[in-house]
Amino acid sequence: MQKLLIQDFGPIIKAEVEIEDFMVFIGPQASGKSTVSKCTFLFKSLKDDLVKYIIDTVEGNDKLNEPTTAFKIKIRTKFVNFWGTTKHFDHFKMQYNYSEKKIITLLLNDGYVNPEFSQLFHTELNNIFSETLNFIKNHNNINKSFASASEIITLDSEKKAFYKRVESLVNTLFEDNRMPLYVPAGRSLLSTLSDPLQQMLFPRIVSQVSEQNGGIDPYLLDYSLKSFIERISNSKNTYNQDLESLIKDRGKYTNEPVDTDSLKTALEIFDRILKGRYRFDKNGEKILLQDTEQFVKLSFASSGQQEVVWILLQIFSLILNRTNVFMVIEEPEAHLFPVAQKDIVELICLLSNLNNNQIMITTHSPYILSSLNNFMYAGKLAKTKPNEVAKLVNKKSWIKPEKVAAFYIEQGTLSNIIDEELHLIKVEEIDKASEVINEQFNNLFNLELA
Repeated sequence: MQKLLIQDFGPIIKAEVEIEDFMVFIGPQASGKSTVSKCTFLFKSLKDDLVKYIIDTVEGNDKLNEPTTAFKIKIRTKFVNFWGTTKHFDHFKMQYNYSEKKIITLLLNDGYVNPEFSQLFHTELNNIFSETLNFIKNHNNINKSFASASEIITLDSEKKAFYKRVESLVNTLFEDNRMPLYVPAGRSLLSTLSDPLQQMLFPRIVSQVSEQNGGIDPYLLDYSLKSFIERISNSKNTYNQDLESLIKDRGKYTNEPVDTDSLKTALEIFDRILKGRYRFDKNGEKILLQDTEQFVKLSFASSGQQEVVWILLQIFSLILNRTNVFMVIEEPEAHLFPVAQKDIVELICLLSNLNNNQIMITTHSPYILSSLNNFMYAGKLAKTKPNEVAKLVNKKSWIKPEKVAAFYIEQGTLSNIIDEELHLIKVEEIDKASEVINEQFNNLFNLELA
């Protein structure tokens, strides 16, 4: 069981959260939902930073002098990329338990973030660095200028094998093999700025940097959105054909099995939500309208389509490639009709049930909670009445209630909103906003009768 602790950071006074396979956070704006999700993502994504750091050292692009100190500096740098300078903070504490004895703690000392490692984490980290130094020493002693073609091929093969071993060792260190993926709020920015229209509408933030940054000055964006834009920019060319063709191609070019049933289910949900199919070609991004040859450019599509399209495509890619993922999705409901919100929850539940994936959602929507409750209820009833439940809810989206954690965040603290007896999200928490609105209506109604 992994665990996150936050004290006195941003809007959070104190939060201690065990990381479950499916987590939902709801609460007012600026209550701390994104703070919790970003802290979790920060710690869970450090393993990728460590692997990249080791690869850079092997390739000669970085140094491995005092590697533990260097890795701590990289953690500090990543923290600043997420939240900016720390000099305005008095104190705070963040801690992540990857296991009982593998822990990273972030403390504020003299205005700077100071990462601390538990003894076991420190020992295993140093073992990885020692093995890396030995590999570099042995590998760099060979002069490739005088090596034969077969020797060079052997050396490259050894390097690839070492990178695989490093990945395995780092996954063991962090007790996790899932790829971290953050889907931030404000996704429609990708659609708005994807068209040449950005040159006219956003002259001050238009790119004078490379296309790799999505045509946006990276210093004007927070880390999570910048990373997401870069990921999307690198994957757009994949979608120059229809999704069914991508599924067929995957079957042709890999020996791994393709989960066609789950992909078919996903595409059915896509069509219900997006009301069309995404395509990227020489004329840019567009939504092909269902059952017609017509299309609308993505920058002119509905706000709901703009917000949701890249959630859908990322989930499609994860299912297609059978990727183990830890995925944070901020506000999946953005600009979606309530029925479509139910559909996006169904799709997220489908993803959650595949490949040992972990999902974390932040939301403002009671429809997201009530929809999730339905899929949890289906998972609960399926233990005794699977055939009957399957007629009402697609079995691929049944969720075991015991894998779900849900919290309400307000005034700096977290409240568990799972009913321990029913193993469902408490109805009164789902209806909290409705209660306030209904109370106001009742007061007005009573005033009329007075």
